[in-house]
Amino acid sequence: MAVTPRQTADSTALLRRLDSKVGSLKSEMVEFTKKLVKIRTENPPGKNYGELVSAIKKLADASGFETKIYGKSGKPNLVITWNVGSKHTLHINGHYDVVPAVGAWKHAPFEPVIEDGKLFGRGAADSKSNICAVIYAAKAMKELGMKPACNLELSFTCDEESGGVDGLGYLVAEKLVKPDFAIVADGPVRGINNAHKGVLALKITVVGKSAHAAWPQRGVNAFLGAGKLAIELNGLNTKLGKVKSRCDTSEEVEKSPTIVPGGRAEGGVKFNSVPGEFSFTIDRRIIPEEKISDAKDELLAAINAFSRKNPEYGVIIETILEAKPSFADKNCKISKALSRSIKSVKGEAPNYYLLPGFLDMRYLVNEAKIDCVNYGTAGGNEHGVDEFVYADSILDLVKIFVLTAMDKELEA
Repeated sequence: MAVTPRQTADSTALLRRLDSKVGSLKSEMVEFTKKLVKIRTENPPGKNYGELVSAIKKLADASGFETKIYGKSGKPNLVITWNVGSKHTLHINGHYDVVPAVGAWKHAPFEPVIEDGKLFGRGAADSKSNICAVIYAAKAMKELGMKPACNLELSFTCDEESGGVDGLGYLVAEKLVKPDFAIVADGPVRGINNAHKGVLALKITVVGKSAHAAWPQRGVNAFLGAGKLAIELNGLNTKLGKVKSRCDTSEEVEKSPTIVPGGRAEGGVKFNSVPGEFSFTIDRRIIPEEKISDAKDELLAAINAFSRKNPEYGVIIETILEAKPSFADKNCKISKALSRSIKSVKGEAPNYYLLPGFLDMRYLVNEAKIDCVNYGTAGGNEHGVDEFVYADSILDLVKIFVLTAMDKELEA
């Protein structure tokens, strides 16, 4: 469909109004992001969730939106709705839990500061700045008298960092949200994520026989067995490196599934004992073209082969997490609307990427059966020391979400 001069003029005028409004809200948005960062929603253990949800709800209530809280005890999920009478609903989600802050930070992780245009703090990029952008996009539209092209449904959910089952997964499973298309706002990002890898996480315990270290011949050292098995499982990366996803990635190596053993390892009781048990974890990343069941069968085959060659050891396998990969066509309606908005704000169309991590968007794609993509603020060091978000990227994201929500193609 050709764009007319009138449509171009209307778009320019809209952006001019939006730029002015969002610029006037910058200080308020930065302070709101800081407020959210200060609330220590570390997961694990999953604390202060209610305080965080109350802060978002207070802002939403003051802006005149309908708000409801759903979830299990201690696991609140906030849903905000703006019904404009459309036959379609756009859902935008952000998660509020953060990974624990460890290591030597330049700035205290829960005392956010601005330095050289960067807002530092745990959760600043992943993902409290995105929460700010989502709610302020709706607030800006309200205050400007703008009407979104379709109904808006916003959710702010818990436990994404531990799989999201009680967060967005709960809302989808209980049919408490019913969108037609969606955006997950989980940053930082460099482009649109229309796909992400899944994960199969296992805890593997190798069982030997404990004994006094003075008489090691009386025992079977489970640590040595675990090390041998971990090395064999890691060797599967050679085969997996030849498997490639059809999705675009920022680096070629990200196209392949991977195995990482030993993210966590534990065992033994004392230095002068032969360890009778030793455990380690396996992180197996799943590309969209794979099935988790096939990946599990491959690992079990390798573990069974180890057991046959090393009958002195027993092996116990526990599943920690299964998260399916997800994929949305880059030409789907919400993807194209978001791309148009990004180009209008940033001057160039975004690239599309398969994210090596896993996202809550899988619940919307795989369970709710709708198109969903991921996009968020710009920053760095997420999950690491000195996490930060570029403050100006919050403004950009607000404008991008407003333009996307007002995109008439979503109503068609």
